[in-house]
Amino acid sequence: YIGGSDRACAQPNLTASWVSQQQAAGWHFMPIYVGPQASFGEISSAASQAVSAAKDAVSQARLLGFGPGTPLYYDMEAYPGTLNGRVLRFLTAWTREVHTLGFSSGVYSNSLSGIQALVNNYANPADAMPDVIYDALWNGSADTSDPILPSNEWAGHQRIHQYQGGQNVTYGGVTINIDKDYLDVQQGVTGGSPQASQAVAQSAGDVDAFFKGRDAKLWHDWYAPGSGWHGPVSMGGRLSSQPSAVASVPGNVAVFAKGRNGRLQEASFTPGTNWSGLRQLNMGVLGSKPAAVGQANGQIDVFWRGSSDNHLWHAEYRRAHGWSKPQNLGGRLASAPAPAVSGHGALTVAWKGTNGHLWVIRRSGSSWGKAVDRGMGKLGSVPAVTGLPGGAVDVFWAATSRKGVWHTTYTSGSGWSKAGELSGRLSAGPFAVSAPGKGADVFWKGADGRLWWSASRGGGWQKAAPLGMGALGSAPFAAGQPSGVIDVFWKGASNHLWRARYSSGSWAGPASLGGAVS
Repeated sequence: YIGGSDRACAQPNLTASWVSQQQAAGWHFMPIYVGPQASFGEISSAASQAVSAAKDAVSQARLLGFGPGTPLYYDMEAYPGTLNGRVLRFLTAWTREVHTLGFSSGVYSNSLSGIQALVNNYANPADAMPDVIYDALWNGSADTSDPILPSNEWAGHQRIHQYQGGQNVTYGGVTINIDKDYLDVQQGVTGGSPQASQAVAQSAGDVDAFFKGRDAKLWHDWYAPGSGWHGPVSMGGRLSSQPSAVASVPGNVAVFAKGRNGRLQEASFTPGTNWSGLRQLNMGVLGSKPAAVGQANGQIDVFWRGSSDNHLWHAEYRRAHGWSKPQNLGGRLASAPAPAVSGHGALTVAWKGTNGHLWVIRRSGSSWGKAVDRGMGKLGSVPAVTGLPGGAVDVFWAATSRKGVWHTTYTSGSGWSKAGELSGRLSAGPFAVSAPGKGADVFWKGADGRLWWSASRGGGWQKAAPLGMGALGSAPFAAGQPSGVIDVFWKGASNHLWRARYSSGSWAGPASLGGAVS
């Protein structure tokens, strides 16, 4: 228990140094916060009390050394069903505020009170669901099943089951009375795809890369830890754009492209099954290639420029709802859109407007803001965007003369920074990827035809430098893992797909993955 108004006793021995020592010894943590309780009549102003509790929980977590992405569990003990509405308002505000502050949300409650209320409202867009549920059901079963829990909800390693209470357990010669839990949680792993890319990487080390071949078909290369690279394998179809891939629930991958008929095409993979074939989604005719991002809760957002109005269009997939109808978000686009996810679900989409400026629209929670002209001078390329777990967003673009890479950052406390130059001459627009716990990395094809790189580390940007990977035949794209490993891809010699890997502070490559890239 890291804090809360209803924590039973102080924890003077709970310090950052103690947490660090135990982490080094191989222990893992479940930071629990026990604030106002519905059963005690302590919740009078649900939303404001929850926001205050979330802010304090994040503050306490940071003092103990827990970083962005860590699940913080609110302990809401069993309460009468007549209080469900009040509790849901509280837990929704808790989850949203914890997400805004860059952490994951967990909720502990009794199976027949808080957990039942969450299940009943799982598909309600007005209620924000926690990333992890901590289900108190003392049935003696050491697993994460519960008759009230549908198999497709909190299914991506997002469950804890308190299956037994009041048990005397001895460890290290000390006997104490405890409750027993069974965990299936990937703690601190945000998952998803924070930027639109032709490649995705997952926390387990798997990497998938896709490209449109010279035969206009969709092609797939993939990396599996222990067995290396596989492919390329044709997935068929007739494409008129390069694809955009996302990872969502751990292990799940989806890929999107514009078909020869201008329609949105999708193929998907779920662990334990084969790839689906490409299928057409009824979203109208696209005016640009699609750009997709995914989140660890299974949500996928796809964006494109309209074919007749040059507006920004959007479609959303949610596991409880399926695909939404296409949504017109307005704007006047002179480029394809570039989306990013940051801070547990906040969406930012950037594009080059018809006036040449950088335009941005954001969604935090369930509502989209208005498209805003951020200025920044005339853009010489499609912007590249990536999001960081703490909520920051980095945007990059080429100057109109292609003489330099320019950059701006959004943070919740300061808004958008002034444009700054990272140096380096370009012959193609930049590509950005986030490196969780480190910062952002940006790659581009230089005026010399080589792969260039810069990265933000420790609050500043490294000097742009060529990586010596040979001549590039296209702009690069990349995927980053939570471990900090980054794979960069490009069309290279013999029209093959080529790659390089950054790991533990050094680069390896280049290496050909074969194929014939369009």
